[in-house]
Amino acid sequence: QWPDARPLRARCSGLSMLALQPPGSLILVRHGQSTWNDENRFTGWANVPLNDKGREEAVDAAEVLLAEKGLRIDSCYTSVLKRSVDTAKIILDAWEQAGHRRPETFARWRLNERHYGMLTGLNKREALGMFSKSDLRHWRSQFDGKPPPMPQDHPHYSRTNERYERLLAA
Repeated sequence: QWPDARPLRARCSGLSMLALQPPGSLILVRHGQSTWNDENRFTGWANVPLNDKGREEAVDAAEVLLAEKGLRIDSCYTSVLKRSVDTAKIILDAWEQAGHRRPETFARWRLNERHYGMLTGLNKREALGMFSKSDLRHWRSQFDGKPPPMPQDHPHYSRTNERYERLLAA
């Protein structure tokens, strides 16, 4: 709510109104269910795909967006993870098939999920047997929560020069 209740144009009468446009909307869509979501595993940066339910969820999200009258999508940002890229693709395919202009899509690693370190791939119930409930809660829900680092022999260890080059290019 603006502190001044007068219409914006009245409050800015002395300013050039050419550049003044109404604010846009930010639409946030979480990726559909992945195979590991279904298995209750810590996913993080593991590049696991959507399952059938996740693809259906993406179609449902597209239908919700298409039902919004007057909605315009100027650009789409997604993480570089396959489940997010595929969710965006399903939504934007439906958007385009409905006659809308397909927006440019930007994949950015900075939009990836939290990295879960050595928890990656663990079933969440199994993790409760290895770590305290309070530690797991802190690691999952606090901005400063850092799970134990992933050892180099972890099956999902990804600190390779090729990985970094791909991330820098994204």
